[in-house]
Amino acid sequence: MTMHEKQMGAWEAYKRYWKNGVTFEGRARRKEYWMPQLFHLLFSLIAAALMAIIAAVVFSMSSSPDEVGPGIVLLPLIYFGIILFSLATYIPTLAVSVRRMHDIGKSGWWVLLPIVGPFVIGSAMMILNVILLSSSSYQEIAPSPVVMILPAIMVLIMLGISIWFLVLTVQDSQPGTNKWGMNPKDPKSPDRPMNMLTMEQERRMHEFYRQQEREERSLY
Repeated sequence: MTMHEKQMGAWEAYKRYWKNGVTFEGRARRKEYWMPQLFHLLFSLIAAALMAIIAAVVFSMSSSPDEVGPGIVLLPLIYFGIILFSLATYIPTLAVSVRRMHDIGKSGWWVLLPIVGPFVIGSAMMILNVILLSSSSYQEIAPSPVVMILPAIMVLIMLGISIWFLVLTVQDSQPGTNKWGMNPKDPKSPDRPMNMLTMEQERRMHEFYRQQEREERSLY
């Protein structure tokens, strides 16, 4: 961390994750992206451990496998809470991922690759299986090395996409100001990313004042 770098604690990064939850413009530094992921992982581990403890206690207190205590109703409630939390964090996570791409100088559209990629690859595998199963010569095609290795290749492609995106998210911020805004590590950067219209207005205002200064100097 440099001497003049804007500091951000873990809790501040998490608060900013929610505050900018629907903001797809601007930039987000590494801590703003990774701290929420760590908090959510911790939440998932706690929820999973809680479900395991409740299940163990309930089944240990039951007299038979067919008779369980009323505490078992807590399991679907916790699971439902996890689903709701996942839905609530989907858009903020997508937004901070887009801003993280902007921060390293890349288009936010790259975020779609790890989302759409597995869907396209999975759909291709499903279509291939349907074609093979409906083929009258399936028994002849199935042992083919190409057919056997194709799913492994697709899995490796998905793994490669995930690793590639992971590498992008751990890259440091692009120095200075890029077309998506100021470096979020700059002490002068705002807490909320400015939208592109505001940035354009600010740029034109600076150009206007610089033009006035040049005209005033030319008079003397």
